[in-house]
Amino acid sequence: MITPIASTNNLSSPSLPNEPNYYPIPSSDEQLKLYSLGPKIRKASCVSLFQAVKRDVAYNVKNGNAMSNHPLHYDMGHVHLIFHVTVAMSWHDLGTMVRGLQGWMEKWEFVQCDFDMGQLGVDRMFGTGALVAFDEPKIALE
Repeated sequence: MITPIASTNNLSSPSLPNEPNYYPIPSSDEQLKLYSLGPKIRKASCVSLFQAVKRDVAYNVKNGNAMSNHPLHYDMGHVHLIFHVTVAMSWHDLGTMVRGLQGWMEKWEFVQCDFDMGQLGVDRMFGTGALVAFDEPKIALE
């Protein structure tokens, strides 16, 4: 069974912003709404995950691939990013979302969270997702 990380040494700091927290993504007209801020995540794992998503975005943009409306899943070690597209969204938008998540975490803290992405000044969101970390599966030896 896979269990979320919840040890007391991984708890997020009390200096995190109030929830929900709206983060305007620099150099774009989009924003993230972050909420359900949880335990810390290893920065190196998150950065590696974000780099993998950015490579996937670059590949799909270069090849002119359309984005489906199916949930997107990315994994790096014990860190998982799940994103559900709710309206027409491009690969470029996904890249902007990841840039925004990384920017927010560099500003505040690398933590587990739920988030929505949308246009600045508009309450409608393009999609919703979660960034979570799990412990290694525990295998019982018999």
